[in-house]
Amino acid sequence: MVVRRWIKSLGLDDWLMCVGVVLFTVICGLLLACCYHGSGQYAKALTPSDVMQGTKLWFIAQLFYPCSLAPVKISICVTLLRVEKYRRRIVWTVWAVMVLSIASAITYIAATATICQPITALWGETTTGSCNVQLNRRIGFYISVTAILTDWTLGVLPAILLWNIQMKFLIKLSVILVLSLGAV
Repeated sequence: MVVRRWIKSLGLDDWLMCVGVVLFTVICGLLLACCYHGSGQYAKALTPSDVMQGTKLWFIAQLFYPCSLAPVKISICVTLLRVEKYRRRIVWTVWAVMVLSIASAITYIAATATICQPITALWGETTTGSCNVQLNRRIGFYISVTAILTDWTLGVLPAILLWNIQMKFLIKLSVILVLSLGAV
């Protein structure tokens, strides 16, 4: 960011990436707190309050996950749009990835937030609620499929963009590999 600002090349993609990094840092903090409350340990070794608190923190981290992922993917898309502005198929594909990333994030958040009625039943604060296991499974498949589609698309597009550009093969290959890191 410092170099991009210094050369007056700071763009929307940089700000979106920063938003993604900040939100991912929040997720990391929440997951560390989950570990403090016993995540990853045998259930027998935990107190009921630790299980409740850990599950609650895990739930909150799950809500932050798509909020951190979407800006990062959109940042990569904005970078690709900086490189390619004229080939309609590529531009439309990049826009489709952005729309799919936003739609999957919204869908995931909505489904996760409504998985249990009331939501406190998820972490055992109330015993009168119910959770929709089928919805949980479906949203898991949905987010996995959309992540695979968008990741592969963002991984392959740089190669398509740069394939016919005249530059030395090794330089072209290294640029393709760096831009394809969006798939990781």
